[in-house]
Formats: sequence, structure tokens, C-alpha cells
Amino acid sequence: EMCIRDRYQRRVHGETDSLMEMAMVNGISFPFTEAELKILNGVISQVQEEVRQKFPDPESQKIFASPNLLTRFFVARERNHDATITMWRNWLEWRLKEHPNRISETSISAELASGKAFWHGRDKVGHPCMIVKIKNHFPEQTTIDRSILFGTYMLEKGLRLAEANGVGRICVIWDREGFEVSKNFDSGVVDLMKRMMKIFQEYYAEILDAMYVINPNFFFKMIWGLTSPFLHERTRARVRLCPSKDDLLNYFERNQLLPEHGGTSNYVHSFVLPTNNDVPELKDMNVSVSEEEKFYSIPNASQSMIQEEDIYDGILDEHSHDRLVIRAVSYTHLTLPTIYSV
Repeated sequence: EMCIRDRYQRRVHGETDSLMEMAMVNGISFPFTEAELKILNGVISQVQEEVRQKFPDPESQKIFASPNLLTRFFVARERNHDATITMWRNWLEWRLKEHPNRISETSISAELASGKAFWHGRDKVGHPCMIVKIKNHFPEQTTIDRSILFGTYMLEKGLRLAEANGVGRICVIWDREGFEVSKNFDSGVVDLMKRMMKIFQEYYAEILDAMYVINPNFFFKMIWGLTSPFLHERTRARVRLCPSKDDLLNYFERNQLLPEHGGTSNYVHSFVLPTNNDVPELKDMNVSVSEEEKFYSIPNASQSMIQEEDIYDGILDEHSHDRLVIRAVSYTHLTLPTIYSV
């Protein structure tokens, strides 16, 4: 309340406070005391200085020292300066090592095509929704590492969707319909969930608005009891058990839900790995294509081809400055290039 009141008074007098703006960015409101705002301001200043020293290009500074990111980490670490800095450094080290923004669709094409998880619709607030259909997960057909890669890819995409929607958070519908222990579960599933929870909490903190579990039964509650202690209390509180699919109508409009969830959307998930011919803009540009990674390298590309919102977490100094590297992103009925780095 203090944050909101002070922000309003500053606007009345024609003043601005970028920190207070950022503390409430993308539709997420975090009320802070004056003391907490001072600590957060110190965190942002320290991180911005560290990033300036490590990454001279403005785009990397914008990405790696995002006030929105640091505000989420600040909340996740109970508004503690040192713990927030440590969390950010661990996040930066992880991103530079794992490059989650560069996970190729080729490497997870089977998961993408399976329909075990996909993005569709949004709740009444505007949070993009990930649909998880656990009946489409067959442990013997994949590996834990590949599942981790797929899960990370989905979180990266969700974060971009949330930021594009101006809401900063995502929601999840966990659909248990058709789940069978003999087909969809083995001892590795618990390990998978624990590892994904660690990634989720350490590197994507505070992006979950709610997870809706449809028809939770005794088995789900047992597994939840084993894995939920690895989640923060705030995150656990965002898991909502829905004994009936009609409960979803409290949070979603019908046209944002699939028919099996009580909605009227005619969306049908499908995935086809894009090829060079799928992107018409590239046909006459002397484009070389990496078949393994599905990255397109365009020689002598113009900087003007790049739209700011298309660049996300690119490590800009890893590629030659005389070419443009993009990756094709497949949608249900449309394939467009998403620009990653120059």
C-alpha cells in the first residue's frame, strides 16, 4: 500500500520513480515498505554495475539486469539483499552454461508432437495457460534429461508469452484425465518432478499465478505429498484442486478452454518441425540452414531487420556481426521466424 500511495503522489506532482514502476511491472503488484524498496534499489544498482562490467553491449545489460527479473528474485528470497544477489548470480551462471533460450525444437520434437504439454488460451486476468495432459507422457519413450529440456523450453516460451501479454505470470491446467499408473508413471517421474521444481524455483521464480489440477485423486495427492515439500509455501498455495472441470469457469472464459475442460475453443494441438521452405522470407536470401539445430544463418543481414521484442536472452557476442541468426518457431497453422541474436 505504501508503494502504491507513494507512486500515486509522485505522479500527481509530476515526478517519476522507475523502481516503483518496475516493482509493479507486467501486472504484478508487490507492495514494499520504504526500507524494502531501498534494499531492492541497492540490488538493482549492484547487478546493473556487474552486468556493465561483464557485458558491454546494451542488449545484454537490458536482459541480464532486468528490474522485473530482480524484483521477482527479491520476493523469492524474502526481500534479502545478499540472498537475492546470490540467486541472480546462480541464474546468470546457469543461463550462460545451459542457454535455455536456444533449446532447439529438433531436440524435443517428439515431446512437442506428443501433446503432453502445450500453450493455449489465457485466464480471465490474461495469464497464458499451459495445458498438461499427463496421459500423453510415456516414460519408456523418453528420458529424464529430455523431459527436463522440454520442460525448460516450455517455461521459456511461457515467460515470453506472459511478458508479451503484460501480465508477467503464467497459469497451468494439469489434466489427469486418462492417466494410468502402468502407462504414464514410473519411479523416474518423481525424480523428474523434483528436478523440474528446482529449475522452476531457482530460475523462474514467482512466474506461476496458479496451477489447476483437474480431478485430483488419492494417487495424485500421494505424489503431491512427496514432491510439494520442495516448493516454497507461496508456490504450494497457488495449486488449486478442481474436483470438477466446471470449477475452471471461475478462472477462465469458455472460449479460452478446450471442450474437454468445459470450454468452446476449437483449438487442436499439432506440431510439425519447420523446414527451410516453411519460411518464405528466407528462400531468396542465400540462407544456410543447420539441419541439426534448425538455426538459419543469413549473411549480411541488416540491423533494421530486427525488432527489439524479438530478441530474448541472446548472447550477442557469440555470433559474427555480419550475419543474422534466427530460429523458426512453429505454430499450429503458421510458421514464422523468431530472431534470437546478431
